[in-house]
Amino acid sequence: MLHFQGVPRDKFADCIWPSFAPSRCKIFIWLLNREHLRTRAFLFRRGWKDSDSCPHCSLSKDTLHLFLTNSKVEPVWVRVGLQAEDLPHVQTS
Repeated sequence: MLHFQGVPRDKFADCIWPSFAPSRCKIFIWLLNREHLRTRAFLFRRGWKDSDSCPHCSLSKDTLHLFLTNSKVEPVWVRVGLQAEDLPHVQTS
């Protein structure tokens, strides 16, 4: 795997890139982890939205909330046998 000298290793990315998932999935997960998806929170931080509130629960949350801990998506992860607390690099509040 390519590694640039002087750049700290990204353990999360090191888990993503060698996987057999399609490239578009790996890129999506990498962007999700780096909080670079164009979510309300992302757009709000750049002054493009007037609110960063979650449209489902009205709480001010981040990208991980939208895809992992949101009450609308939590049942999906439970059905596939995953919960945010089980993922090594995800901190939930």
